[in-house]
Amino acid sequence: MGDDVNKEKWSLILKRFNKRDSSAFAEVYKMFFVELHAYAIRLYRGTPVDPQDAVQEAFIALWERADMEFDSLANIKAFLYAIIKNQYGHYYEHLHVENKYRETIINENHFSDEVEESEMVASLTEYIERIPDPGKEVMRLYLKGYEAEDIAQKMNFNIQTIYNIKSKAINQLRLLFKKKKDSPLL
Repeated sequence: MGDDVNKEKWSLILKRFNKRDSSAFAEVYKMFFVELHAYAIRLYRGTPVDPQDAVQEAFIALWERADMEFDSLANIKAFLYAIIKNQYGHYYEHLHVENKYRETIINENHFSDEVEESEMVASLTEYIERIPDPGKEVMRLYLKGYEAEDIAQKMNFNIQTIYNIKSKAINQLRLLFKKKKDSPLL
C-alpha cells in the first residue's frame, strides 16, 4: 500500500510540475538538489565556478522551459544533469575562446613590438651610415654584438679609443635622430 501511495504522490507532483506549479517545482528542487550539487562539485573542481550556482542555473533553465512536459521524474533529473554537463562544456569552450583571444593579443603585441624594433634598427643602421669612420665601423660592430675589447683588437685601437669613438658616434646619432624628430615633413 505504501508504494502505491508514493507512486501516486510522485505522479501528482509530476502532473503539477508539468503545469509549472511552483510548489511542485519546489518539491522537485528538494528531491534532486543534493545529488545534482554533488555532481557539479565533481565536475567543476578546480574552476572558479561555484557548483551551487551551476545547479541553480540548471533549475532556472528547467523552469524557463515551460513548453516541455516530462513523463517521469527520472526524465526531469536526466534533463537537469544534461543542463549542468552542457553548462560545463560551454564554460570550457568559453575558456578556450578567451585563451585564444589572449594568445592572439599577445602575438599581435609581439608582432607590433618586432615591427617597431625592426623599424628602429633600420633607422639606426641608416643613420650609422651617415656618420664618418671610424665611428661608423665601431657602431656597426657593436650592432653585430661585438664587445669593446673585440672591436679594439679587430680595428687595432686600444680599448679607451674605442670607448671615445663610440661616445662621439652616439652623440652624432642623437643629433641625427633629433633632426628627424624636429623635421616638419616627418
